Amino acid sequence: MRYAKVFMSVLLIASFIETGVSAKKSEAVTPSELKYGNKIIIGQKELAYLPNYDLTMEARIDTGATTTSVDARDIKIIDIDGKKWVKFKLYDRKNKKFHEVKKPLIKKVSIKRHGQEDQIRPAVYFRINISNISSYILVTLTDRSKYEFPVLIGRNFLKGVAIVDVDKSFTRKPTKKSK
Repeated sequence: MRYAKVFMSVLLIASFIETGVSAKKSEAVTPSELKYGNKIIIGQKELAYLPNYDLTMEARIDTGATTTSVDARDIKIIDIDGKKWVKFKLYDRKNKKFHEVKKPLIKKVSIKRHGQEDQIRPAVYFRINISNISSYILVTLTDRSKYEFPVLIGRNFLKGVAIVDVDKSFTRKPTKKSK
């Protein structure tokens, strides 16, 4: 596995050289200029913006996670007009306040956890922006208060739009657009 990562790094560097992604000697290449084909390169940690709540949160980028998850508290499944909804609170760590949210329950997802039992989580759709990527994706809800990052970005966000450079962190500010 380690050799595969080294090989991919070499291929990535070679492709930059081959596709002409370089800088003049007097100027450095900034992370915002780095692309691989039509994909942007982001760091292992980025800022995630939730435009519907005007909320910016720190996010861990995890290529090992299938689904993105967001820190949600007081999660309750409720019934509205015969349909299942999820009522929960998003916690804004920076401003130390809660945003109360109600969203239709899309499904319940079984999450595999290393060294622990699988966990069943409610999943809803969220719009999340990282850099200039804005995706409306399925997100699982869980209490992430014990974790450093309130958002974990999984492959369902990254697929087809981003490559992760683990040497980088907080390379880009997210756009504040809603689409």
